[in-house]
Amino acid sequence: MNWQQFQKKAEEIVHQILEQMYKEAEPGMNYREQLQKGEKTEGEPHYKLHYLPLKQQRVIVQRKLRELKLPNNKAEQIVKSQVHMGASPSTSLKQVNRCRKKEGLEPVEDRWEK
Repeated sequence: MNWQQFQKKAEEIVHQILEQMYKEAEPGMNYREQLQKGEKTEGEPHYKLHYLPLKQQRVIVQRKLRELKLPNNKAEQIVKSQVHMGASPSTSLKQVNRCRKKEGLEPVEDRWEK
């Protein structure tokens, strides 16, 4: 696999991971649908309005990487950094609720702590 092929594959893997993260986030969101609509131009970005603890994000990333059997550790590191530096849901419940309040939305609870 050459670099361009890897980049294309990595981009799709990142989208699959983000799709699962937003599906499991609080509140859930259809990531692909939002991606097709395009980025919000006003208000808080999506990732600040959805909560998913870091531990749960790591579980999703590891599960997806195992499923896809990437060629080496370097490839895994590239995908992981793209996910966490990209638009993954916020890991700060406090930040999410502050941003949701600013947007006139209901606060969310940490269902993973129960």
